Amino acid sequence: MSAATWMQLWGDTMLATALLVLAVLLVRKPFARHFGPRLAYSMWLIPALRLILPPLPLADPVIVPASSDAMVIAVDMATTAPVTPAWSLVDAMPYLFVLWAAGMAAVLALAMVSHRRFRAAVLAEAVELEPIGTIRLVMTNAVDGPVAFGLLHRIVAVPHDFFARFAAEERALAVDHELSHHRHGDLWANAAALVLLASQWFNPFAWRAIRAFRFDQEAACDARVLTLVDGGADQDARGERTARYATAIAKAAVGARLSLAAPMAVHDNLQERLKMLLQQDVSKQRGLVGRLLVGGATRNDGHLGFHAEQD
Repeated sequence: MSAATWMQLWGDTMLATALLVLAVLLVRKPFARHFGPRLAYSMWLIPALRLILPPLPLADPVIVPASSDAMVIAVDMATTAPVTPAWSLVDAMPYLFVLWAAGMAAVLALAMVSHRRFRAAVLAEAVELEPIGTIRLVMTNAVDGPVAFGLLHRIVAVPHDFFARFAAEERALAVDHELSHHRHGDLWANAAALVLLASQWFNPFAWRAIRAFRFDQEAACDARVLTLVDGGADQDARGERTARYATAIAKAAVGARLSLAAPMAVHDNLQERLKMLLQQDVSKQRGLVGRLLVGGATRNDGHLGFHAEQD
């Protein structure tokens, strides 16, 4: 495959991914209302898969045989028209690619440095608590609320005043929330989202999308935890459990966002997050429709492409 073809495929991928990011941003809220937060969270797979899956192969150029009259006209124009150098977008593509790669590397490097500093600060004077399976549980002054981090070496960190600030049931719900992040692969999803953001660093909608993605992730985690703890509880018991969970979220809210970690809550979306806890359960029929829609989109997005006509 020629360099020009690679450049065209790269440009096609960047454009298609950017449009899919924008599409998810536009539909995520009504989708969550109709089909639930967990399916809204899964919609972010669509632009992620489009970034990594190859598009349909470019069509071979169609060569139309020219008539003899057209050839005479072309030769006449070639002998009379002045030759001027032309600068096209195709010529600029290699330079745009280098600029894009440099920006992507910078975003990834800054995020990695920030995460390493965060991890070092958390573990520097952490007090080890009883582990939960293979997941370490530590207490530290470096966090203001419960937070999960680590891809291979999984850790849940809680603040130094965790036992004083949170009631017993609130502590259990907070830890369940962070364990759910680990057990459902949300930390790996955060790493993938960082790569997607870095590849779209030039797209202002991508920076808005990363915040929306993290909100949808937390809302999906809320739904998982409440489903886990509610079970077959009656309406009153479920309402009380939801109220305690909302209290735990409010107490856990922190200010800073972490690219590769999952804090239980942040201040800037706290009100909207608490409202979603009151959303009614989605029926099985609507849930099935939502899964079919997301599944169909993820199967087809690898074929989404924008190919220029070749002369």
